Amino acid sequence: ICQKTPAYNNVSDLLSHVTAKYAGDGYTFTSISSNIRSTYHQLTSIDNSAAEIFDRRNSYDSTTWTQEFRLASSDDRYKVGVPVDWMVGLYGYDNGKHLRNDILGGPGLVPNLNFLALPGDEPNANSVVNRWHGLAGFFDTTWHFTSVFSLNVGGRYSMDQNTQTWSNTTSSFLCGSRPVTNVVLPPLQTGSQLTDP
Repeated sequence: ICQKTPAYNNVSDLLSHVTAKYAGDGYTFTSISSNIRSTYHQLTSIDNSAAEIFDRRNSYDSTTWTQEFRLASSDDRYKVGVPVDWMVGLYGYDNGKHLRNDILGGPGLVPNLNFLALPGDEPNANSVVNRWHGLAGFFDTTWHFTSVFSLNVGGRYSMDQNTQTWSNTTSSFLCGSRPVTNVVLPPLQTGSQLTDP
């Protein structure tokens, strides 16, 4: 394989995590915070040749954060007929991802009946944004009836939402990123401009 495209693959990740705990009189309070940032940028040749016909450029960026709070008993002072251990908590998260894909027409691109596109056109491109976010509440209780028998009851309720948005999309190898006008296919048109149909 011989290619002139100045290919690259750049990857970076940043992770942060913080846990804080407070011990009160008969209870503990815990906070857990996390954040992840990731990026991936790539440029590579699709034709894998020295002709510089088509290149692919990708850009991926994501950010995720989570936050959890817990409040729990820390001794045996709590009783409902029998000793009870309890814990309640709240959890939230937000995850956003942005992906940009581009197929680029290189200087070696020659318009023909299969690919009516010019060097510099983007015959296939899209931007995609995904977002997930949610909130949850939970609890856990344990009744200690004897030293060998206990009953555990817990529950969780969550609300989650996921959205996906596409924009700046072109997907026509026939005409590149140029519109058909008056039944004349680009690049035979005069005064054509790059568009995002």
